[in-house]
Amino acid sequence: MIDHYRDLRQVIEHGFLSFKIKIHHRYIAFRTPTLKDLEIVESHTLKPMKDLILMARCVYSIGYVQIDHNRDFYKIIDLIKNMPLACFNKILMYLYFYLNKLRNAGTLLEGFCYEKESRQLWKIWLSKNKFNKPIIDGDFDTLQIAWIIWNESEDQKTIEDAQWQRSLFVASAMASGVDKIKKKWKEQEDLENKRRELVKKYARMGKVMPKENAPMLLDENEKLIEDMRKWLAGEEDEHDKAVREFKESMREQVVKAREYADLQREIAIQKQEEIQAIPLMGYSLDDIEQKIHNAPSSTINVNMANDPNNVLNKFVLAEVVAPEPLREDSIFNQSKTSLMDKISQRQPKID
Repeated sequence: MIDHYRDLRQVIEHGFLSFKIKIHHRYIAFRTPTLKDLEIVESHTLKPMKDLILMARCVYSIGYVQIDHNRDFYKIIDLIKNMPLACFNKILMYLYFYLNKLRNAGTLLEGFCYEKESRQLWKIWLSKNKFNKPIIDGDFDTLQIAWIIWNESEDQKTIEDAQWQRSLFVASAMASGVDKIKKKWKEQEDLENKRRELVKKYARMGKVMPKENAPMLLDENEKLIEDMRKWLAGEEDEHDKAVREFKESMREQVVKAREYADLQREIAIQKQEEIQAIPLMGYSLDDIEQKIHNAPSSTINVNMANDPNNVLNKFVLAEVVAPEPLREDSIFNQSKTSLMDKISQRQPKID
């Protein structure tokens, strides 16, 4: 079975996807770029220079020694300049391939966040104090930031749901109409759980759940004409297109995570407002009796009234009766003769 979460799991744990190239008996490791790297790349206008800067920014280590880009960036530029063109093009091809893999991994983020594995991984990260410092784009990958937002929202949702259940329990003792509100949000929760299961089902297959109101796509000919127009106008080439689509995809995941967090806060506020809006009214005796009568019970009712065979009447309050005298033929009245006496009394007989 294919593990479609593998790339996403690697990004969450390490912050990037990576691959190694062996050049002159030495391994050079490359990682996928961050949005900060792409901003530096986009500051240059010439395409060859963009590819050169992109490759230099993606060098992670040489000979298993990690590179400090603030210190060694221009040395890496000189190293890549002296690289054979065939090797340069091959590495560039791999970079764009892994860039596309990272974008595809990002589309499965929502489904992964609903998995138990994601929650367990979140607890491990918290136990390692990974997030003691402020979350900045330069410190964490964009998918990591989106994953953090998802999990923090889930944590807050758990806390607010517990508070709402307590409020619901208190209100149920002093107000009517609570059952209606409870039923309403129970139905909403069931629908949300079904949607989550569907999202996970598609994500496990490496797909994105189709949207009901998906925007209408352009006809294939119209799309080709639009691409040709941009190419002739010098607006966008393949490099620009790949980078643009990647940036849009990464930012979309962060926006989606923040929208989810906002939605959970709005739901929590709405739940509390509905509870607080219920007028407090004491229950009458008839209401209480009806609730008790309709409530399921596991108690076994035993009627012991006027039962002469109960323990109290039979053993505790019963009159003490003198025992009857033993009969003469009772086994307890028979004399107890020892075995030796019986043997001594035996008379021998001769046939």
